[in-house]
Amino acid sequence: MGRMHRLGIAVGLCSTVFIGGSTLSFYEDSQPTTMNPLFARTMVDRRTHELVFDRIFYRSAITSELKSRIVDSYELLEDGSKMKLFLRDDIKWHDGTEFTGDDICFTISAMLNPDTPSPNAKPFREVLTGCEYIKKEKASIVSFSRTFHNPRERLSFAVLPRHKFES
Repeated sequence: MGRMHRLGIAVGLCSTVFIGGSTLSFYEDSQPTTMNPLFARTMVDRRTHELVFDRIFYRSAITSELKSRIVDSYELLEDGSKMKLFLRDDIKWHDGTEFTGDDICFTISAMLNPDTPSPNAKPFREVLTGCEYIKKEKASIVSFSRTFHNPRERLSFAVLPRHKFES
């Protein structure tokens, strides 16, 4: 790709960012191979998923601080081997369906399922043991294989919408 071509793409992307209410165009060299983050195989897949799916916790690119757009608050239980996540009330999926702790538990269950042939789930299988959804509290209790110094770092995976991926 020529230098002028790259410059043209950069200028086009920058101008889109500065115009309020405009559409951001995201260019890649190929199409994503899957829209399921558990089966991402390429960098195009991963970058696309970062634009579509929120993670429970993520690191700020500016401060490196762990943040969440999903979790309102959390508490550690049983000496840190469990974490109770209280979710924000105002989150919806792209189709308008309410985001719930059941989506988090569904995602964890899918990752822990040995029939899910996902290389992306492997590191999480080593640290997560389960999840319990508590509907009346709008919360999820995530169980870990052991106590971790900062368990939020272990919850950096994309959450799947149960109502779309259940089948």
